[in-house]
Amino acid sequence: MAKDYIWVDQGGREYQVSGPASASFEAGYTDKRIKEHRRAEVLDHIDGSVTEEKLANGAVTDKKIGERTIHKPDGDGVTTGTLTGLFNTIVDAAKTHASEVGAALRGKADKKTADGGFEGGEGASAESGGAVGAGAVTNNGFAGGENAKTAIVYEAVDAFGGGVVTTIAQGIDAIQLGTGTNSNEKTLQIYDHQLLDAVGHIPAERLQNEKGGFAAGAEAKTVDYSGKTLDAIQLGTGTNDVSKTLQVYNYQLLNASGKIPEGRLPQKRTAIIVGTKTEGHTLDICDYLCSGSYDNVAIGNALTRARKDGVNKVFLLPGTYKLNSYLSFGNASDITLCGSGHATILERNFSESARGVIDCASLRHHIVIENLCIDGRKDVYTTGANHGIRVKGVNDGVGSAVIRNCEIYNNTNFGIYCESTNFGKEGVRIESNYIHDNVNGVLWGDIVINNVLENNKTYGFIRSRYTSGNKCTGSQYGIYNINNNMIAIGNKLIDNEIGICENGKNGVICGNIIYRGSGAAADYTTAQKTIELADSSRNNIVTGNQCCGKDVTVAGEGNVVSDNIV
Repeated sequence: MAKDYIWVDQGGREYQVSGPASASFEAGYTDKRIKEHRRAEVLDHIDGSVTEEKLANGAVTDKKIGERTIHKPDGDGVTTGTLTGLFNTIVDAAKTHASEVGAALRGKADKKTADGGFEGGEGASAESGGAVGAGAVTNNGFAGGENAKTAIVYEAVDAFGGGVVTTIAQGIDAIQLGTGTNSNEKTLQIYDHQLLDAVGHIPAERLQNEKGGFAAGAEAKTVDYSGKTLDAIQLGTGTNDVSKTLQVYNYQLLNASGKIPEGRLPQKRTAIIVGTKTEGHTLDICDYLCSGSYDNVAIGNALTRARKDGVNKVFLLPGTYKLNSYLSFGNASDITLCGSGHATILERNFSESARGVIDCASLRHHIVIENLCIDGRKDVYTTGANHGIRVKGVNDGVGSAVIRNCEIYNNTNFGIYCESTNFGKEGVRIESNYIHDNVNGVLWGDIVINNVLENNKTYGFIRSRYTSGNKCTGSQYGIYNINNNMIAIGNKLIDNEIGICENGKNGVICGNIIYRGSGAAADYTTAQKTIELADSSRNNIVTGNQCCGKDVTVAGEGNVVSDNIV
């Protein structure tokens, strides 16, 4: 197939020729359509799909990219043009903006005044001095901070009756830091406080009082009631009006005698507190917390802690404390174990015989046991000589104890068991306890007063040295004595098989009330007695007792029985 070509001779003339569509022929000729395409005034593909003006006039770039605009920094309009023009406009705008920013920065950084001063901050004013901060004003001094001023201030009366007018006349050579006006030349002032005067000294009110006192801190003063300065020390806001003392704020730390006041000294603790989880106690309110099992361990630790810290009391909060072993004071000295009366219960949960729930063996110091309930649980621990409290000393004259205001019950032997009498100087004092439903009440005890014993099976009091003001009911023997020198005065012995039985020597039984039932003779059997002096009794005095329904039964030798009421 033939094609039309354009052939150009050496002179540049063109001829239209036809020839085969082959690569070898095309090498020497130019396709007619290509030639026409080159000469055309518009850019056109062979298929006629593009009919735009040629690239030479730049229009094609705009058509392909679209119209572009840029907003000038000065806001005087927009520029639309070729891509090169747009880039040039951007560069020119950047240069202009950078120049303006630079000029602005140079204006902020260089605030030198005509007189060589320095102004920094909005509204700052300075001549040869320096003013930094909004509204700061100075002449040849320095003012730093908002509205700081160094100036001579005077007041004048308004001629038209407007009152006093304050006027800042002229800047001075001074330094003011912070809001305020320094009107004293050659001084340093911070806010309204002068820290350096015109001769270079720290003002006296900032450092030292007239008579050698010292005050440091905002508004600190050392003055007496009339405002006169005195020799004292005040640190921090406040006024120390006591000579020769040190006060910090309003707390006196050293008195005029050179001692720390009692109220400032750490206070010694008065008690170690023990609580139990079963009652909801927490360590926020107590030092030791029991869990309801082996509570004797926590209580024992509290007693040890008390001894080490020199604290003389361990207090048990209300609750039931289950002891899986007897509770011992160990080496604790001069200490009180106490609770909240009927609300604090020590409960036996062990079967070791001949031990007390509280067991004070080898007692060598003074102890107090008070305001506790002690439950021996004889329904569970039925065998053995189980006691509520046992007190035992190494030798007479060593150790002493007070047991008072306790309720002791349900023990298979004694409520309180003392293995000897006359411990220490005071001995064992058993006072104002309620001892009931044990097999026996109290064994021994130097002073046994004002106790109530009920329903103890065999003995109420046995071998006690001095027994007075007690009430005992429901025992086989209210008071039973086999020791010498026993004194029983002013006790009430009611509904016991035998009120008082004396087997010892040199005792005094006086002023007791003994009766059964209604106090009639018919309320006694032959075996039941008010007071009995047994065969082994010697040289006892029995007098002034009220034996209701039955007289004293007398045996033994040398006993004196007189003036008893029957």
